[in-house]
Amino acid sequence: MRFTAEQQGAVVAAIGRAEESTSAEIFAVLAHSSDDYRYVAGFRMLLWVIVASLLAAAYAWWRWIDIPLPVFAAAQLCAVTAVIAAGWFAPGLAVRLAPRAIRYRRAHANAARQFMAHGISRTRSHTGVLVFVSLAERYAEIIADSAICDRLGQSFWDEVVTGLIDHARRGELAAGYVEAINRIGEVLAGEFPPEPGDTNELEDRFVII
Repeated sequence: MRFTAEQQGAVVAAIGRAEESTSAEIFAVLAHSSDDYRYVAGFRMLLWVIVASLLAAAYAWWRWIDIPLPVFAAAQLCAVTAVIAAGWFAPGLAVRLAPRAIRYRRAHANAARQFMAHGISRTRSHTGVLVFVSLAERYAEIIADSAICDRLGQSFWDEVVTGLIDHARRGELAAGYVEAINRIGEVLAGEFPPEPGDTNELEDRFVII
């Protein structure tokens, strides 16, 4: 999914508008993928090859089929080479073969890295918010710093994430970002209104990695 310059600008503008009415800081990140999953997919496919080999050997023994050992070993080698090549040269396949739990863990870890790397955790009042999406994993998450978490329950963030995912499914991810940021800004305006001498601690950005 590609974001046009106009779509990126719409997200940045939404951040700017939201921060006009709150002292909190909002940051948006879009990741194309949080891992290449080649090793995970390769390990899983190798297990399939081993199981298939055992089943083939059992069937040959049961039917009294004599398979020369070099031929059997060569067939295994060809199968292993094929699955490794598939995982290496078809990254989309590797992602689909990785278990969902692993995909979500890697995406969550990437979101946490982005939260730290962009200084969202270092705002003066601990009121930073990250809106994060990882496309390959079809994963979205919002990470809020401690001061915000103390005020807002998880149900609100779940609702915003659900709306963001719904927009992504319809191919309207840019609009999903804008809507999520607008909703977050409205709530934060009530909980964290602008303070005297408040400055924009984080540049209004939409980072695509």
